[in-house]
Amino acid sequence: MRLFIPGLEKDLGATRRRWARFVQMSRAPVDAPAIRKIRFEKEGYLYDYEVGLEQSRRGRITGPRGGHIKDAGYQQHSFKYGKVVLAIVDVGSHLMVWIGSATEVAQGEMVGVNQYLTVLERFEPLDGAAGAASVPGVST
Repeated sequence: MRLFIPGLEKDLGATRRRWARFVQMSRAPVDAPAIRKIRFEKEGYLYDYEVGLEQSRRGRITGPRGGHIKDAGYQQHSFKYGKVVLAIVDVGSHLMVWIGSATEVAQGEMVGVNQYLTVLERFEPLDGAAGAASVPGVST
């Protein structure tokens, strides 16, 4: 799938400019790969981020009164929260997730490799060139 920024799908020039700004704010190389979908664990939750969708997370399965169950899996249903994921930039040592909307200033969130990160899908580059190497220690 080709790279897109939510709210700018029909304007390739605006998409290129916004992507370049996300890369610059992430302090990533100019040819940094764009990620479409990731999953990672953090503080007892499983997070699923996909460009164009709201952030979502799933908590661990608990006992009947909310008690802890050792080695429990994650709940089937995810909880949507926060804002829409605008872009995910592969910086090299970590990923930068940019959230917000097409009309407001985006907020960045760093996702490190120590958070059991899985890159589920990558975007094709806008110019058709191959992207840089993936984050070390991250399964794809």
